[in-house]
Amino acid sequence: MSTVFILENQYGQYLNKQGEWLLPVAIKTLYSTVHKDEALNTLVENNSQNVTLRVKIIAVECDEKGRPILPERRDDFELLPGSQAAEENTEAEAGEQAVNDSQAVIFANEEATNKPYSIDSGLPTAAEILQRQQAEQASNINTLADINHRFNQRDESPPLPTDNLSEPALSDEQQAMLDRMLAQQNQLLADKDTDQD
Repeated sequence: MSTVFILENQYGQYLNKQGEWLLPVAIKTLYSTVHKDEALNTLVENNSQNVTLRVKIIAVECDEKGRPILPERRDDFELLPGSQAAEENTEAEAGEQAVNDSQAVIFANEEATNKPYSIDSGLPTAAEILQRQQAEQASNINTLADINHRFNQRDESPPLPTDNLSEPALSDEQQAMLDRMLAQQNQLLADKDTDQD
């Protein structure tokens, strides 16, 4: 039996002769070479194409037909990005991080007040937070409407030059839609002004 060199990445995939990284069960034609320097050149080429790839050269024996005998499968490989297992792992880590963050807030509150955490600890409830967010959103909407109204009332601004601008012609349907939208906006602004008076 002879020894050949194959390439394996951090996900437990092997390089095939077409230059693709595949799991051992999907490989029909595995890349292999009897020269370690050729394997090293291929490793460098693959790393230059994908800098996140971590490739190692493995020396393996060949069977009686000259095909490389793959080493036994290990379980210490990284999860493939985008795989269902990787996404589940990421979601689990995010959930654990959220719990850890919540506990850190509780512990910080306990340290600051020298009191154990309780529902009545003075922290805002979910309803209070929601109410505060809705009030901020309403305030932002009012501010934007006011700015828009003031902008539309300005007469001192000079007209924009239109020498070099060519506007594309609108179809009748597009112009009608634009007119409806402007009329609705003006009506909303007028309603807003009457509500404030």
